[in-house]
Amino acid sequence: MRIIAGLHRTRAILGPDGEQTTRPVTDRVKQSLFDRLWSLGVFENQPLQILDLFAGTGSLGLEALSRALDNPDTTDPANPLGAPHCTFVERDRSARQRLDQNLATLNMAEYATVLGSDALSGSLVTLLRAPIHLITLDPPYRMVENPKTAARVGELLDSLHAVAVPETIAMLRAPSESEPPAVSPEYWTAPDSHRYGGMTLHFYFRA
Repeated sequence: MRIIAGLHRTRAILGPDGEQTTRPVTDRVKQSLFDRLWSLGVFENQPLQILDLFAGTGSLGLEALSRALDNPDTTDPANPLGAPHCTFVERDRSARQRLDQNLATLNMAEYATVLGSDALSGSLVTLLRAPIHLITLDPPYRMVENPKTAARVGELLDSLHAVAVPETIAMLRAPSESEPPAVSPEYWTAPDSHRYGGMTLHFYFRA
């Protein structure tokens, strides 16, 4: 796995241990994802505040940080505007260890917070700092294939409206054959969905 663009473009990062149970995002899909986010103006928000849920080893959050940091005015934490930041949420210890290694390798630990929490616990929002501009969710496929746990992912998204600014975008990756989690229209729009083979990227916009 590698960072595609930004400050750390082409740098290798550790992927998940055991790809039989995980499905890393391919470079092609990641490029399409971030091209879309760029066209939607996400990276105009400075300092960009990112939330990477079900982060694994951090592929999506690290890519977003690399791009947000590719601006000399945002690389210094002492900047009056602050610096870009990503909160990574991953409960699996092995994945967190690899994420910590990736942050150390890329010298990005100062721009990150890693939480070993269960994203579906119901108390996550109390651990986050507002505002959040970009949310990425990459839950295990089985979680969104099961109607009960998919409903909990939708409830999680609804709870995050409390730390989301009006222009916040949330991106959820899911298997193409599953229905995207339903959200409250009071908080999020119905998803704008884009299929890539066996996976679909669902973009939710703060209502």
